[in-house]
Order: sequence, then structure tokens, then C-alpha cells
Amino acid sequence: MKSLFVDTTDHFSIGLLSSDWCWIDYTYSTEIKSSAGKIHSLIHNLLEKHDLVMTDIKRIFFLNGPGSYTGVRVSEGMAQVFSWLSLETFSFYHHDVPKLIGTKKGHFVTPAFKKELFSFSWDGEKEKQELIGEEDLESFIKSNDLMDYPYYFIKPGPLKSAETKSEAIYTTDLIKKFSKEIFPKVFEKRLRREPFYFRSLEKEFKPSY
Repeated sequence: MKSLFVDTTDHFSIGLLSSDWCWIDYTYSTEIKSSAGKIHSLIHNLLEKHDLVMTDIKRIFFLNGPGSYTGVRVSEGMAQVFSWLSLETFSFYHHDVPKLIGTKKGHFVTPAFKKELFSFSWDGEKEKQELIGEEDLESFIKSNDLMDYPYYFIKPGPLKSAETKSEAIYTTDLIKKFSKEIFPKVFEKRLRREPFYFRSLEKEFKPSY
């Protein structure tokens, strides 16, 4: 049984998983904006490369945030279409990834636009998420006693200064490396996360001056 993986939240990733959750094929691109039409073409090419058709795919896995509004909507729109076609559809968040591989505590940070960052920290079942100013990250870490927490980011680059304070761990790398741990858990938990936007749509589209 083959499964398809798509991530358009903050970059573009596409992959094909075997029945034992190993990567048959996986492509990562730093390209942020990908049209739905282009993605459909890439999915078609991926299946054709492995002598498959869409009916050979039984499950679809998506990252449903956090990310740009456009990127998240592309993934969610595709997920809904595949669901209408009676394919099993699952979705999860980038900040779910460390917990899915058994990490007991950590601090996930990613740019949230409008000169803000999204922070998600956890210690066991205790979780905290909020938006903070770009210039406030260091003081936020200190005031919340997060100095000894492992630091997680989606991909290298956006928060270079923060990444040098501790060994940086990237969720894009974890997804590629730990497919046999992550995807079975998403499947077993029947995760279907709603689109994750950093703020309400009214605030998201309010001009930032």
C-alpha cells in the first residue's frame, strides 16, 4: 500500500512512502510558492516515474501548518479533493513532529510574518504557544526558562541567530529521517489537523506598517 506526502506550508516537499513507511522517493525544494496546478503536475510525474496511477495510492499525508496562508490553503484544498475521492487523508503540524518521535520537551520557533515569531514549547503534556516580536526571542527564552530546551525550526536559515545558540534541529530533516516513526503514529492517531494560521484571518490580512 503506497502513501503520498505533500508539504506546501513554507517550502515544497513531495514524497512517496512504501507500505512499511520507508521513502520510495522524496524531494525537498526551498521554493516557497507553488501553484496547485504545478503540484498536480509534480504528483503526476512522481507516480509516472514509479509506474503508478492515482488509484494505487491509498493514503495522503499533508503538513497543515504553520506556514503562509497561501501555502497552507494549497495543501488543505488538495486534502479535501483527495478526501472527496475516498482516499484516507491525514494532516499534522511541523511542531507535532518532535513529539511524534518521542521528544519529551522542546521549543519550536518559526517566522510568523508581520515582524513576529511563532513559539511552541512543551514539557510532557504541558504546552504553550504564542506570537512574540522578532526582537524579543532571546528575552522570551530567558523569561520562560527555555534555555535548556532542544530548539526546533522548520528549515535552516530564517532564524540563524537563534540557531547558533543551541544545536538546531529541523523538522524537515526529521520527517525525512524518521518516516517509520512519524507516519505510523499519524495514521494510528487518525490525525486530521485543521489549517494552522498564525493569527485570525482579519489580523492576517491587516496591513503591517
